[in-house]
Amino acid sequence: MGKLGRLLVIWGVLLPLLALPTTSEWGPGTVVIFGIWLKQQAWILGYPVRFDAVLCAGLLLIGVGLSIGTLARPGRR
Repeated sequence: MGKLGRLLVIWGVLLPLLALPTTSEWGPGTVVIFGIWLKQQAWILGYPVRFDAVLCAGLLLIGVGLSIGTLARPGRR
């Protein structure tokens, strides 16, 4: 269970970073890193999703991963 918790934390951090390049229209010579509006559309697996929903999902994965990692730790006696 501890490995699952670590995996969820890693995916929670990477999810917004993976969706970041899809938030803008790509033109010649454009690289979008800053200037992202939270209401902009991101595309995940072909579905349009608002970027603030992607951030919330990432925070949720981090929280669940930390909880699972903490609860899976064996107790000391």
